[in-house]
Amino acid sequence: MKDWKNYVLLLCALVFVALVSCGSLVDRVTPVEKPKRSAIYVGEDPNQGWFSQWDAKEMRSDIIIQHRDINLWLLRRAEDDKYAYEDAVGFITVSIKEGKDLQDIVIGDETHPVSIFGILGPLAGGALIGKEVFKRRRDYTPHDHETAVSKAYKEGVEAGKKTAA
Repeated sequence: MKDWKNYVLLLCALVFVALVSCGSLVDRVTPVEKPKRSAIYVGEDPNQGWFSQWDAKEMRSDIIIQHRDINLWLLRRAEDDKYAYEDAVGFITVSIKEGKDLQDIVIGDETHPVSIFGILGPLAGGALIGKEVFKRRRDYTPHDHETAVSKAYKEGVEAGKKTAA
């Protein structure tokens, strides 16, 4: 009977030595507290029942990987935004310059005193004045013309009726 107890004792000692010397096995059975912020960061349930040292090491790896992935995503987004920003500013700058050039042609500026409005403005004013000044006395306005044509038509119709009768 003594031999049997010795063998069991030796087997228990070997199991305990194996447990103590095998770090991964010890990590799987060693309980640790699960921080809520860490669990939420990786999208796990913070109220899970059993959480071991091995689970904590796995969670730490997941946190590092997720942080790296988020930062890479943000860097890509920042780079995409930088290019979109540069394109948008470049396009609007070209539009503003084209508008300014057109404005300089039409209205003029300090460096280009000759402009379309500068040339056509006096011509338009002169044309309006000339229309009134050089108008002949017997010229008809469109309304006067229509009235005269109607009157002549009626007179022609009445004259035709008299000759026919």
